[in-house]
Parts: sequence; structure tokens; C-alpha cells
Amino acid sequence: MPGENIHMILALKECGVTRGQLVCAFNLAADIVWHATARV
Repeated sequence: MPGENIHMILALKECGVTRGQLVCAFNLAADIVWHATARV
């Protein structure tokens, strides 16, 4: 869905390139999985 793509892009921009980048990416992936399972 377009809205979700925009949300993901904004989330990545908020993360930026920092030393916590891996943690941020993990949290983003967990959020995507949570939303995917919540739809079932």
C-alpha cells in the first residue's frame, strides 16, 4: 500500500546514518512483521 511505503521511507529518514542504525533497522523490521501478523 502506498501509505505504508511512505511511512517506511519516513521512518528510514528518521533513523539516518547513526551508530544505532542496526537497532533502528531491527525495530523497523519488527514493526513491519507486527503489522503483517496483525492483519491475519
